[in-house]
Amino acid sequence: MVYKFLITLAVFIFMLIAGYYLYVFLNKRLRESRGILELLFYSIALFAGLGVLYFGGLFLVAKVYTFLMGTE
Repeated sequence: MVYKFLITLAVFIFMLIAGYYLYVFLNKRLRESRGILELLFYSIALFAGLGVLYFGGLFLVAKVYTFLMGTE
């Protein structure tokens, strides 16, 4: 039972830290973009990157839960 809590806490902390650094990096690129294509590319990359990071983290937590429960 403690393993689930620790794994969940570790994954969520990783998601927050990685999401923060991804946001800072791509937001800096958005502000420095010179054309409409660069602006569009970096904004799509920001939304896609954060979406993959957060939904991937939740998927990872779900997979670890099923592994620990022995149902898979």
